[in-house]
Amino acid sequence: MTGPWPQQIAWIDQQINRLWTVRGPCPGLGSALSALEDGFNGTLFALTLSSALSENDDPWKVTRKIFQHEMPVPPGAPRLTNMLRRRWQYLHSQEPKRAALLRLLSRFELTRDQAIGWFNNKELSEAILDNPYLLYERDRFDREPIGLWTIDRGIYCDDAILQCFPLPKECTIDPEEADDPRRLRAACVKILEEAAAEDGHTLLEAQAVSAAAAEMPATRPVALDDMAIKLCRDDFKPEIIATELAGAGGLSVQLKRYVDYGDIIRRGIRDRINPTVAPIKISWRDRLDKDKAFGPFAEGDTEEEKARTEKALALDVIANRRISVLIGPAGTGKTTVLRHLLEDRELVGSGLALLAPTGKARVRLGQQTGLPEKTKTLALFLKEYGRWDAWTAAISRTRRHRRLKG
Repeated sequence: MTGPWPQQIAWIDQQINRLWTVRGPCPGLGSALSALEDGFNGTLFALTLSSALSENDDPWKVTRKIFQHEMPVPPGAPRLTNMLRRRWQYLHSQEPKRAALLRLLSRFELTRDQAIGWFNNKELSEAILDNPYLLYERDRFDREPIGLWTIDRGIYCDDAILQCFPLPKECTIDPEEADDPRRLRAACVKILEEAAAEDGHTLLEAQAVSAAAAEMPATRPVALDDMAIKLCRDDFKPEIIATELAGAGGLSVQLKRYVDYGDIIRRGIRDRINPTVAPIKISWRDRLDKDKAFGPFAEGDTEEEKARTEKALALDVIANRRISVLIGPAGTGKTTVLRHLLEDRELVGSGLALLAPTGKARVRLGQQTGLPEKTKTLALFLKEYGRWDAWTAAISRTRRHRRLKG
């Protein structure tokens, strides 16, 4: 559909930002306070507190006064036990960095479990204060991930909110610098993740990244162009690797895990192709000519002669190589060629796995090869080895998919 979509998206973003402003400077206050003690209903506390706040009141400062007996607890709020108040006091006097982290978490609209999980991750407290976008980068493989814009709107919110309610001083990001390398890296991660998930692209040219960044629904422009990527090459590590590839249009970027996958695949291929294989001599052309699936062969049909010669050559190459790739447009007989290979049980052996990307493709592959019992989807195959998470559709290099926190 055609239309003035950039203007419409800009308007929607303005309205979202307006609603965010209405929510105040601490939309995650309740979730953050819930992290103080197991069982404490921080959300109910924040809800009762909101009715007692005036327009210019800082929710965090008022909360501090309540916990320190300088103000009464709002009517309807959960009880603040002596131990809970002592936890608050200890946190701010003995663990000031974690206290700052708790305050920072309150700036983001997090769920209770998200806030608790990250508050309890003591090893990364200082790292998150230095770069809050780690909350998105490290959490993006979780079943309920923290979104990039959840963090971005908490940091680069309305100017009026920033003036009255600045970020904790321990947070080193300057909200007046929208081109901060940490923000640009997180945006680039999101662009690369979406390109891989939606289009299957695991390597993007800098121009493609810049075009995608210009379309992002951010509260501030994302200045992620060719020069920014060059300047931030070291800042983007370890999440993103930027390289100059002559065959890929120059400067390109790739998520580090796909670089690692490439290394693993290259090593695997190298290990398989190095050992010598005894030559296998089979008259594949005779087998193809006897296959009724190809129909009768008319003498003088040069196109059919060429096609069968090509198929026989492909079978010979596959049979005599430890690893091969068979490529061709739909309907050219790839599956039929593979069926001839698979029917030679002495050649193929018993350790056979036929993998398809989707359930529909699995059924078709099983029918055409006559081996439905050997056919699986790639996801099912990986799941059997503990390397597939159905909730996140993520592949893990380890036997058990793990959260990337810490």
